[in-house]
Amino acid sequence: MPNETKAIADLLYDPTSTPDEVAQAGEEMFLIMYQTPLIQLLLEIVHQGESQSSFSVTDQRCSEAILFRVYSQTQQWLDYDSLNPEAWGWV
Repeated sequence: MPNETKAIADLLYDPTSTPDEVAQAGEEMFLIMYQTPLIQLLLEIVHQGESQSSFSVTDQRCSEAILFRVYSQTQQWLDYDSLNPEAWGWV
Protein backbone atom coordinates (compact mmCIF):
# COMPACT_ATOMS: atom_id res chain seq x y z
CA MET A 1 0.00 0.00 0.00
CA PRO A 2 2.76 2.59 0.68
CA ASN A 3 4.03 2.25 -2.91
CA GLU A 4 0.50 2.78 -4.26
CA THR A 5 -0.09 5.90 -2.19
CA LYS A 6 3.36 7.25 -3.12
CA ALA A 7 2.56 6.85 -6.82
CA ILE A 8 -0.74 8.68 -6.32
CA ALA A 9 0.97 11.51 -4.44
CA ASP A 10 3.60 11.76 -7.17
CA LEU A 11 0.86 12.14 -9.75
CA LEU A 12 -0.68 15.04 -7.79
CA TYR A 13 2.72 16.76 -7.75
CA ASP A 14 3.17 16.35 -11.51
CA PRO A 15 2.07 19.50 -13.39
CA THR A 16 1.59 17.47 -16.58
CA SER A 17 -0.99 15.07 -15.12
CA THR A 18 -4.21 14.84 -17.11
CA PRO A 19 -7.75 14.95 -15.70
CA ASP A 20 -8.16 11.25 -16.49
CA GLU A 21 -4.96 10.37 -14.62
CA VAL A 22 -6.01 12.41 -11.59
CA ALA A 23 -9.50 10.90 -11.59
CA GLN A 24 -8.10 7.34 -11.83
CA ALA A 25 -5.51 7.96 -9.11
CA GLY A 26 -8.13 9.50 -6.85
CA GLU A 27 -10.45 6.55 -7.34
CA GLU A 28 -7.60 4.22 -6.38
CA MET A 29 -6.89 6.34 -3.28
CA PHE A 30 -10.55 6.25 -2.23
CA LEU A 31 -10.56 2.47 -2.62
CA ILE A 32 -7.42 2.20 -0.48
CA MET A 33 -8.93 4.46 2.18
CA TYR A 34 -12.25 2.62 2.25
CA GLN A 35 -10.61 -0.78 2.68
CA THR A 36 -9.64 -0.02 6.28
CA PRO A 37 -11.65 -1.82 8.98
CA LEU A 38 -12.79 1.39 10.70
CA ILE A 39 -14.10 2.92 7.49
CA GLN A 40 -15.83 -0.35 6.59
CA LEU A 41 -17.57 -0.34 9.97
CA LEU A 42 -18.65 3.30 9.58
CA LEU A 43 -19.97 2.60 6.08
CA GLU A 44 -21.98 -0.35 7.38
CA ILE A 45 -23.53 1.83 10.08
CA VAL A 46 -24.31 4.72 7.71
CA HIS A 47 -25.60 2.56 4.86
CA GLN A 48 -27.57 -0.09 6.75
CA GLY A 49 -29.71 -2.01 4.29
CA GLU A 50 -28.21 -0.35 1.23
CA SER A 51 -26.03 -2.02 -1.35
CA GLN A 52 -22.48 -0.79 -0.85
CA SER A 53 -21.57 -1.63 -4.42
CA SER A 54 -23.87 1.08 -5.76
CA PHE A 55 -21.52 3.92 -6.59
CA SER A 56 -23.71 6.28 -8.59
CA VAL A 57 -22.70 8.59 -11.42
CA THR A 58 -23.38 11.53 -9.09
CA ASP A 59 -20.98 10.07 -6.51
CA GLN A 60 -18.34 9.68 -9.19
CA ARG A 61 -18.75 13.25 -10.43
CA CYS A 62 -18.58 14.61 -6.88
CA SER A 63 -15.44 12.65 -6.11
CA GLU A 64 -13.83 13.83 -9.36
CA ALA A 65 -14.66 17.47 -8.52
CA ILE A 66 -13.02 17.04 -5.11
CA LEU A 67 -9.96 15.36 -6.64
CA PHE A 68 -9.59 18.04 -9.29
CA ARG A 69 -9.75 20.71 -6.59
CA VAL A 70 -7.05 18.91 -4.58
CA TYR A 71 -4.90 18.68 -7.70
CA SER A 72 -5.46 22.36 -8.50
CA GLN A 73 -4.56 23.43 -4.97
CA THR A 74 -1.44 21.25 -4.98
CA GLN A 75 -0.31 22.81 -8.25
CA GLN A 76 -0.88 26.32 -6.86
CA TRP A 77 1.20 25.52 -3.77
CA LEU A 78 3.98 24.34 -6.06
CA ASP A 79 3.70 27.55 -8.13
CA TYR A 80 2.44 25.73 -11.23
CA ASP A 81 -0.49 27.86 -12.35
CA SER A 82 -0.70 26.64 -15.93
CA LEU A 83 -3.85 24.50 -15.66
CA ASN A 84 -6.35 25.00 -18.47
CA PRO A 85 -9.77 25.54 -16.81
CA GLU A 86 -11.62 24.14 -19.82
CA ALA A 87 -9.60 20.91 -19.83
CA TRP A 88 -10.49 20.36 -16.18
CA GLY A 89 -14.21 21.09 -16.59
CA TRP A 90 -14.17 24.31 -14.54
CA VAL A 91 -15.68 26.49 -17.28
